[in-house]
Amino acid sequence: MSNKYIKINTNDTDDNNDINQTNQTNQINNKVYDYLLFQLKKNKYVYSKSSEYYRIMNLKMIIPSLIMTSVAGIMSFISTSDISNETKNYLSISVGIVSSISALIQSVNTNMGFSTRHEMFQKSADEYTKLITKVEFEMLAPNENYQEFINKIEEEINKIQESCKYYLPQFIIDDYIKNKNKIEEYENDDILIKI
Repeated sequence: MSNKYIKINTNDTDDNNDINQTNQTNQINNKVYDYLLFQLKKNKYVYSKSSEYYRIMNLKMIIPSLIMTSVAGIMSFISTSDISNETKNYLSISVGIVSSISALIQSVNTNMGFSTRHEMFQKSADEYTKLITKVEFEMLAPNENYQEFINKIEEEINKIQESCKYYLPQFIIDDYIKNKNKIEEYENDDILIKI
């Protein structure tokens, strides 16, 4: 019986282990990047939708108020013309009522903060868009230390959340959850079109 021995080059084994470990690390990093990108896109979507909702709510309050203020000005101007005293009294009362309603609408709009909410959610959505771009570039051409990059993105996400002091409307979150698959398909189609 002859004993057969195989000589193992330990350098080759170490190189293979290093390659396998690097591949596993890259796979884990890619999963983290994918998850991070998913979360950023979700946040961008819900913040954009929230911004649009508050923009529309703001317009629903501003436009009637502007129209009422204009009508009150016209009625006030007409009341100074040559018309009967009775008509002047009716116009004066009407101007007061229309002006009061306009002031009430403006006050409600100011207290509800629709304009402020619109701007804050829009700013946050824009910041999420910037983070999405950073992550996509880092995925395509990594040039930063992985852990430092993840920590930096986490810090920026926390800053965005701290700067937007308002809660997202629940119906927008519910809508996202309900239509998540359709939204993701649309975003993927959008990405394909851009390329």
